[in-house]
Amino acid sequence: KGRAAVHEIIMMNSEIRQLVMRNASAQEIKKAAEKTQQFTDLKQNLMDIVAEGRTTIRQMIKISNFLD
Repeated sequence: KGRAAVHEIIMMNSEIRQLVMRNASAQEIKKAAEKTQQFTDLKQNLMDIVAEGRTTIRQMIKISNFLD
């Protein structure tokens, strides 16, 4: 078996760029990104990987507990 990358992606736009430039908190940036619906958080990405059959629910729980 191989490994699957679990990642968080935020698409840059002018609002997010401004937040980054003023050193906004990660929570502020994430909240702005979620509004655009061009954002995938780690847990959602992990659930997608499980749904694709690339990992197990057991592994998802193990990783999710590590993320919290």
